[in-house]
Parts: sequence; C-alpha cells; structure tokens
Amino acid sequence: MSDIPTLAIAYGKKLLTAVGYEEEVAERILKRLTYEKGHPSHGYVIDVDEAREIGLNAKEMEKETEEECLGLLLVLRLCERKMCDNGRPPKSPLVYFESPKVEEKSERRD
Repeated sequence: MSDIPTLAIAYGKKLLTAVGYEEEVAERILKRLTYEKGHPSHGYVIDVDEAREIGLNAKEMEKETEEECLGLLLVLRLCERKMCDNGRPPKSPLVYFESPKVEEKSERRD
C-alpha cells in the first residue's frame, strides 16, 4: 500500500516544477501543505495569505476573472449533477457560435 502524502508530494512536485518552482522549494511547500498544516483534502480552501505564507506565489484574482471562474464552477456542478442523473456525460453546455458562413458567389461574365 502506498503512502498517500508521499504520493501527493511526488505528484505535486511534478506540477510545481512544471510551472517554474525549484524542486527543493516545491517539496518544502508540499510538505507544509500535507504534513505541517495537515490540510485534509483538495476541497480544503486556503486564502491568499496562507498560500503566500507556505511559499506559493499567490495574488488576489481580478474581479472579472473571479466572476468567470465562478461561472465555470457553476457549469461544472451542473454537469456533475447531470452525470449523476443518468450515469453518462451530458452534452456540453458550452456552445461556441460562429459567424454565418457567406457562400461566395462567383460572378461570371461571358
């Protein structure tokens, strides 16, 4: 049986080093999250101050970005609920509308 915190640290290191954290810094951050702070799950929310305190380069989200993220979370929750209803993934609630294609008419002059 694997040690869950050790696995979490190994995976977290991959993620943090991929975005530019040095390996030693990433490991220190992850150990603080898993062992020292004892955060129980991904659902446990930390604020910007705590994120900075443990070594993450965190900043407040701009209001517009925050609203967009909250909208996406709502869509994801609706999708989860829909999946729970029938056990199958729903059609995407996100729709992209393109401009109508204008068929080029060739004008022929004989």
